[in-house]
Amino acid sequence: MRFTTDKINARLAELWQLRFWERQPLALQWQPGRLAKARPDAWLPAQVGTVWDGPGRRAAFRAVVETPAAWAGKPVALRLRLANYQAGDPDAPAYDPQALLYVDGHPVYGLDMFHDEAVLTDAATPGHSWEIGIDAEAGIQSPHSPGLLVAEVIALDQNAVDLYYDAQVALDSALLLPEHDYRRERMLKSIDEAMLRVEWRGPLGDAFRASLIEADRYLRENLYEAMTAGPTPIVIATGHSHIDVAWLWTLAQVREKCARTFSTSLRLMERYPEYCYIQSQPQLYQFVQEDYPEIFQGIRQRVAEGRWEPLGCTWVEMDCNLSGGESLVRQFLFGTRYFRRAFGTSGTRVLWLPDVFGYPASLPQIMARSGCPYFGTAKLTWNEYNRMPYNSFRWSGIDGTEVVSHLLTIPALYWRPKVGTPISSYDAMLTPGELTGAWERYGQKDVHEELLITFGHGDGGGGSKPEMVERSRRLTDLPGIPRLRPGRVADFFSGLARVADRLPVWHGELYFEYHRGTYTTQAANKRANRQSEYLYHNAELFASLAHLWGHAYPQERLNQGWEMILLNQFHDILPGSSIPAVYKDSQAQYAQVRAAGEAVLNDALKAIAAQVGLPGSEPSLIVFNSLGCSRTDVVETTVPLTGDFTLLDSAGQPVPYQVVTDAPAGRTILFTAAGVPSCGYRAYRLRPGASAAQAGEAVRLSGNVFENRFFRAKFNKAGQLTSLYDKVAQREAIAPGRRGNVLQHFEDKPIEFDAWDIP
Repeated sequence: MRFTTDKINARLAELWQLRFWERQPLALQWQPGRLAKARPDAWLPAQVGTVWDGPGRRAAFRAVVETPAAWAGKPVALRLRLANYQAGDPDAPAYDPQALLYVDGHPVYGLDMFHDEAVLTDAATPGHSWEIGIDAEAGIQSPHSPGLLVAEVIALDQNAVDLYYDAQVALDSALLLPEHDYRRERMLKSIDEAMLRVEWRGPLGDAFRASLIEADRYLRENLYEAMTAGPTPIVIATGHSHIDVAWLWTLAQVREKCARTFSTSLRLMERYPEYCYIQSQPQLYQFVQEDYPEIFQGIRQRVAEGRWEPLGCTWVEMDCNLSGGESLVRQFLFGTRYFRRAFGTSGTRVLWLPDVFGYPASLPQIMARSGCPYFGTAKLTWNEYNRMPYNSFRWSGIDGTEVVSHLLTIPALYWRPKVGTPISSYDAMLTPGELTGAWERYGQKDVHEELLITFGHGDGGGGSKPEMVERSRRLTDLPGIPRLRPGRVADFFSGLARVADRLPVWHGELYFEYHRGTYTTQAANKRANRQSEYLYHNAELFASLAHLWGHAYPQERLNQGWEMILLNQFHDILPGSSIPAVYKDSQAQYAQVRAAGEAVLNDALKAIAAQVGLPGSEPSLIVFNSLGCSRTDVVETTVPLTGDFTLLDSAGQPVPYQVVTDAPAGRTILFTAAGVPSCGYRAYRLRPGASAAQAGEAVRLSGNVFENRFFRAKFNKAGQLTSLYDKVAQREAIAPGRRGNVLQHFEDKPIEFDAWDIP
């Protein structure tokens, strides 16, 4: 069959261009700014070529669309393209100009470089009109000037669309078979014969349109109905969009990305009854609930139907190595609690972390105790040196707790790590090649004959598109490829759990051999995270103790602070891999977290202090210990006394102290608080007028020599140690000619990913 494939490809390209029955320019008006704030007197004519770059990088558009009588019964759609991109630009979808389409005042569809065609109706009524509104924005990182490149209303020929997808999917499937395979030859012959039945001599004419029906009938009868896959593995396919809460965009922008992505998936559910969609991260749902209640109500309806799957268990897809253990538990607590509150379900019981930079061995125990027995990821396929040996396995944690785990096998051919194997993706385009490639990579074929594929554009959102769902309808029983079955992530993991006893076991940490720079980048943010975790532990502890004495427990304030802490543990915020604007927002949020947490803590400590009965009228101070063990440590505090005083413990014994500063407002002192009880306090009294007890032993400072009874240290002019003599051990700790306390810096120029990797 000489040149058959080339001929078919040429005909398919032509057919795609002829899928329009008719098209008309979309008469738009526009003005800079947001659609919700558009001024009635500020609308300007818009035409193809209009550039809307500028402050805020936002634009609002409006139009009225009325269907001509000749379009009766036909699907009608808008086509809108907002920028040009270089072919193969991997970052384009992350920051491309995007828009939310409103029809008659309702948000209905997201528009971006992958979603530039929005169906208004599947069967037009002559004379019916729609009021169109478009709220557009360009990412702050975009190198492109956003402009109106395509704007039109189209009437689709559904027969042309059906023939195109029937032929294209069959062709892609046939080409995966061996060159001389009989099934391949028969499939190509059927497609070629179907194309020969199209009346190409009169494109868009009546004969051409009529021939499409006959051509598709022939292809259906001779290929889809006559040829079957036979015994094959099953691929469960579900719509998905991995949405980074922040990365090349800010939190304010992701709120809009969610509205666009979620509204698109809701429209797909209206048009395709079999379509299912998964979405993780309760934080994203909360954004939409607050900003777009109409979209949120649509989600609730689809969740109740079982077609929209709240996924993930945790508040966000968090970094697991830099977040503290308490925070990891809170991620599950806040995530599942939100799903129950919003949807009446705790969500699919899968820890869904496809893009996170490593997973500690503590997670299985936390997962299991949180009612989350399943784990899904893809990132480990990026490993720099060692390939993960399993795709489906039981992950055993520190205490031996096991969770059923799966490493996605969807081929992602745009980049290859050093181990020499292609990485896996979490957002497939749902092509026959991806189904076949996913099965070929799967390492546990002997145990399980089902795979999971999640499809749709991600990172910057967008999600699935009609082309993907159309392909899914044709991939259910074709020769040479796995059978596709629309379903949910829960369906896949339920099946995998049934063979769990036959799966291999991985013990301990799932270490990610890449992006090691994320442990040091944006150190200020990492410090703020840890300080916030400590602060809220202390605030909750002492607020609970104060509650025992009748003090109101500030649950709402603590929850709000924790939500902000958990949000900022997202795997592109806390690791330091986002743009600078994200960290400006993050530092402002951490300031709010600190202010709220310190207010709760101080209120609680005051309430407890008011209940501590100390004899006499002398001033007092109370030292609190938030640790789970007794503690002896140095305390620094300012006392409201300017003269001499004695510091007394609860037994009335003097406690040595050292005056650090002496100011009119009071003295700042240091003293050792000994044996402060676990999660408790120790009280001290201040007796004015007595002789001040100076703390500790003599410390001598002479020039550049610092000395006490334990050590003698010498420093040079740069503040570096040139000698450190241990008087107890009678030995010198600094080698001759060497220096201690030397500050060093190193060049940090990795091959790629400056904020992520270490050279």
